[in-house]
Amino acid sequence: MKKMALVTSIYLLMQFIYYLILHTTKLIDFYVGCYIVIIIDVIVSIIIALLIKVKYSYIIVIAQIFTLLADTFLTLLDRYYIIGLSFFICAQIAYYIYILSLDSFKFNKNHQIFGFLRVILIIAFLILLLIKKTFDIIIVLTGIYFSMLVLNFIESFITIKINFMLPIALFLFILCDVCVGCLNIIDIFPINTSSLIYKIATSNINWAWLFYHPSQVILSMICLFQNSICKK
Repeated sequence: MKKMALVTSIYLLMQFIYYLILHTTKLIDFYVGCYIVIIIDVIVSIIIALLIKVKYSYIIVIAQIFTLLADTFLTLLDRYYIIGLSFFICAQIAYYIYILSLDSFKFNKNHQIFGFLRVILIIAFLILLLIKKTFDIIIVLTGIYFSMLVLNFIESFITIKINFMLPIALFLFILCDVCVGCLNIIDIFPINTSSLIYKIATSNINWAWLFYHPSQVILSMICLFQNSICKK
């Protein structure tokens, strides 16, 4: 246990140093550097699944792979947004399954409520797409993805005693997407230059990745924070 804690601490320190280098220097192309973070996170999640053998850890590996595929299109290639958003939705579905796994897939009343909300929201977004033919499919996919992320964040509090770091990681994930939303909003709507939205969108700091980087590092290691009763 002490050895694992030491290795975890060293890894987090290395990520923090890389985080500082990435956000304060130009030693490496910013978006390539960000993409490398996601690749490392996938590798780390696989290593944890193989060596630590935490129950249902393979679900996190799947979620991380979907995230890597999404960022391949949205970050590295900066094109094929429909495919990228679809992979992000798949990643959120995987995290939802992981949340259920923390309760041993006991679909109790609380989980049933959130499951029902997910179905309603997806149907609502699809109806909007069908009724208003000019409704952009990217907006629909973004709505589905973000609503699933927010619901995952809220639902993660049900299992907070089993994994206390999950809500933190998902909250950072939400902050990242809020910042991305600010960037897109100023391209669509006239925004007051003194508003917080405009300041976030035009800042020299990439606020989205400032939150996204640590969220993905935590999520790649999330199984290490599980209560021991979840281990095989």
